[in-house]
Amino acid sequence: MAKKKEQKTPKSKKESSLQIINSIFFLLVLLILAILGLDYLQKKAGLPGLFDSFRQIVFPDQVKDPGKVSREITLTLDETLERLGLKEFKSGAEVKEAPHSTSWIHSKREVKAASRNRDLKEYEAALTEAATHAGGLLLSRTETHKPEYEAVSLTFGLPSRPLHSITIRRPSKPEVAIIIDDAGYAPKIDEFLSLDCPLAIAVLPHLAYSRQTAQQARQANKEVMLHMPMEPNEYPERNPGKGAVLSEMSKTEIRETLQAALRGIPFVVGVNNHMGSRATEDERIMSVIIDELKRKNLYFVDSMTSSESVGYTLARQNKVRTEKRQVFLDNLEDEAAIKAQLKLLVETAKSRGSAIGIGHVQRTNTARVLRDMLPQLKEEVEIVPVSMLVN
Repeated sequence: MAKKKEQKTPKSKKESSLQIINSIFFLLVLLILAILGLDYLQKKAGLPGLFDSFRQIVFPDQVKDPGKVSREITLTLDETLERLGLKEFKSGAEVKEAPHSTSWIHSKREVKAASRNRDLKEYEAALTEAATHAGGLLLSRTETHKPEYEAVSLTFGLPSRPLHSITIRRPSKPEVAIIIDDAGYAPKIDEFLSLDCPLAIAVLPHLAYSRQTAQQARQANKEVMLHMPMEPNEYPERNPGKGAVLSEMSKTEIRETLQAALRGIPFVVGVNNHMGSRATEDERIMSVIIDELKRKNLYFVDSMTSSESVGYTLARQNKVRTEKRQVFLDNLEDEAAIKAQLKLLVETAKSRGSAIGIGHVQRTNTARVLRDMLPQLKEEVEIVPVSMLVN
């Protein structure tokens, strides 16, 4: 006789329902914990938390004045970049169109870490904190690792509105730039132009071969600078040469003198002073010089012929890209002395992250010593164009 199928009692049905409810509750608790954990990990990594992003996307009206917040983010990031000593060497921008709204600018910048001893995460944390404090978000983050440098790229802005993409790049080696002064007297400077490294050729104005030298330097992929003659303390015993800026000049005369020098030399990307120990100490003179360089988007390297020079400081104050000379390579023409100065340049770069050295075209041993020492230099430092070191 077949057994009758047992029927579940109301009690067993109730127990089954409780088990399902308990399971659902347990899964919900796990899901909430997972979301909270992910939110915590994102904030710890410097990214916006899930709840922050959700709230700003679902309730975009909470950003009362996007234009004002955008300006605050821009100002805060600029101030933070300057405070951190991050040197901009490449920039650009593009216009973005927002549906049913006005357009906005998305800037893209590459900056270089001033210190090789600071972790990129320190810079990243400071910029993220600044942008967040101004009402913005870190929208994306990527890392790059190459033999010559490592970098982190950060994009800040409002929900669905990227405003600033900043790539912080740190070279794997200290960086050195070399300027060769006093070009323009001789028809050829092949011994420098043939060197397998970036150089800046600083050309004196109004000389027989000034224009030709600039053209040769450009063809050899070297940067061209104007080596601007300026009054030294020993003037008139020491004459800086034709077309020099003198302390007796009016502001108009100073500006016209600089303009005339620039017109005579093509392909100029920056300026440094020739002599000028008296002129570079004079704020009236240097204010005119710096203002003109800013107008023409040229950088200024202070040759530091005087420890009291105000050129570098004024350039910084007026947002003109600038740097100082750290080492003169060939004040003594002896080969051993030049080698010692090159070693000093390398050690200076190692201690501060970068350094600029100045040699002179008329020193017959300078090019030879540079050629002999290039393999050793390239092992210890990265030789870069001057435009990479000005800030």
